[in-house]
Amino acid sequence: MNEVDKLKRRLQRTQAALRAAEDLAESKLRNAYHSQEKLKEEIINRKTIEKNLVDTIDEKQKALSVRTQFLQNMSHKLKTPMNGIIGMAEVLDYSRETLNQEQRLCLEVIQECGDNLLKMIENTIQYAQLTSSIYNPKPHNFNIREMLEDFITFYLYSNKISDRGINCNISSIVPNIINADKQTLIKVITRLLDNAIQYSPSNSNVMISVSANMFTSRQCMLVFDIIDTGTGFTKGLFTKYTSNLKEINNYSIQKSSFKLGLGLIICQIMLNNVKGNFSTKENTPSGSIVSFTFPAMLKAQTQDQDQDQDQG
Repeated sequence: MNEVDKLKRRLQRTQAALRAAEDLAESKLRNAYHSQEKLKEEIINRKTIEKNLVDTIDEKQKALSVRTQFLQNMSHKLKTPMNGIIGMAEVLDYSRETLNQEQRLCLEVIQECGDNLLKMIENTIQYAQLTSSIYNPKPHNFNIREMLEDFITFYLYSNKISDRGINCNISSIVPNIINADKQTLIKVITRLLDNAIQYSPSNSNVMISVSANMFTSRQCMLVFDIIDTGTGFTKGLFTKYTSNLKEINNYSIQKSSFKLGLGLIICQIMLNNVKGNFSTKENTPSGSIVSFTFPAMLKAQTQDQDQDQDQG
């Protein structure tokens, strides 16, 4: 009888253990089911958020495209009458001898305002293009020394500059032949020279200094310094203005007529595209030093680039 009782007790314990195991398994199964349901809900929520983000991005891209197209259309429409005004002012300038002093002054105001407004329109067009399109680099081989010499000659001639000079100092460490985006480099130098020339006094010189930081035997970072003898501007003003489009009237400036337009911001965007940098150095007693870096290779990587150089 004792053996039977022992067997019964063992059976009861086994049955209790089985029930406990079944309860535990059922609990885990319920938890797994709830976790699966939560995971499904989370996946649905994430897909909904992703879809909303995609829709938002599409809407913003469409709005940006519409804004860019509007700016381009309006800018081109404004350029037509502005070119007419500037052209007629130039025609009137041919008969300057027949004008009295007051009329000559009015003519100069018309020409200066017309040129400034035309540059503003062109800057607006280029800014809209840069902010709405993906940068497509076009590097090829060219001689940096010959490029700068030809550029300076053409710049002075095309802008009819006779009372200011442009000097160029290229370090011996800078290689003769480099592979880089030449057109972007020329655009950046042109805009910085425009500022330097505009705010430098007559019979003064602007200096273009070029050096290089060599990273490898085939890669370097060109360092350009545009040095002028104008009124100059503080480093804080430069950093603030190239980081946003707000007015700068509340910032200290050495001369009230020193105004910076979209040109610097466009330079910043172009340099960001090529992984370059834009900064100022400490002001000299008689001017400003604007510096920028521009990456370059020492030679082309492909035969196609060499062919581009031959064609150029």
